[in-house]
Order: sequence, then C-alpha cells, then structure tokens
Amino acid sequence: MCDRKKGQQPNKEKSLMIHHTYSLELLEKKLCIIGETICALLEKKLKKSRAQSLGLESLDLVDAIPRYEMWKAARTKSDGQMTSQSAQIISQKIVSTNLI
Repeated sequence: MCDRKKGQQPNKEKSLMIHHTYSLELLEKKLCIIGETICALLEKKLKKSRAQSLGLESLDLVDAIPRYEMWKAARTKSDGQMTSQSAQIISQKIVSTNLI
C-alpha cells in the first residue's frame, strides 16, 4: 500500500522528479544504443569501401578502421563538406601531423 500518513497528500514535485530522472536515464540508454548502432553502420560502410578498393571478397579481411578515420567520416556530409568549421580545422590538423 501507501507509505504516507492518513490525510497526507502525495508530494507531486518529488513524484515528478523521480519520473523525470527515470526518463532521462532511459533516454540516455536509448541514445547510447543509437550511437553505437550508427558507429557500427559507419564502420561497416568504411570497411566495405576499403574491401572493394583492395579487391577483397570479405569484410573480415579488412583491418580495423583507425579512430581518426571514423571521426572524420562521422563529420563529413554526403557532399564531401565537413559538418562545421571547427571539424574542418581539426581534420586539417590531423592531416598536417601526418596521422594519416
């Protein structure tokens, strides 16, 4: 049953806060799942492209995609432009420090 004393009204603010906290935790979990899924799809796309360029039949034969390539691909639009000016600057720094 209820833990409150007879005649005592439930604390609506506390109830809403608990619900709000639960909702935020659930949303964070869903966003993590979506983010992991997007990352996996992007990695698969990059591996497929690399396998085709190397003439390999299986994606399993392709080496792991370096982190900087994943980062760069995630911030590149379909038209080849970077998503922001700061992403462009970071991408240029990666190229200039010979990480590629």
